[in-house]
Amino acid sequence: MADSTALVQGDQPTFRFTILNPPIDAETDGDPFDLTDYDVNFFIKRSLQDSDDAAEFNGTLGAGVVLGFTLKDGIVDVTIPVAVTNNLRYGRLYPFYLALSHPGIDTSVFIPARGNFLATLPSTN
Repeated sequence: MADSTALVQGDQPTFRFTILNPPIDAETDGDPFDLTDYDVNFFIKRSLQDSDDAAEFNGTLGAGVVLGFTLKDGIVDVTIPVAVTNNLRYGRLYPFYLALSHPGIDTSVFIPARGNFLATLPSTN
């Protein structure tokens, strides 16, 4: 089974992502990524082949996705609503990814974070 992060049905978890510049040279290695002018989306899908419209969750800035501090800090917090976690089938892996795009420059998408959520049932302990 692939590595995954548990996503408990009925929970409303928040995940923090720190986005750093790619290591181009010694001066930019590890610097925070400036999110100014970028669109930020967070997707949870049944399959990576699903369209964005078919995603189980599509969080955007102000709707599930907030900045941890400022645009220049490169920190994004994603909160997954209870309505979303309740609809996930337990035992199933759901791929997720954070997508950044710069609509004024080009159509390419930068994906600084990706992984899998494993939908689980709440503990009965």
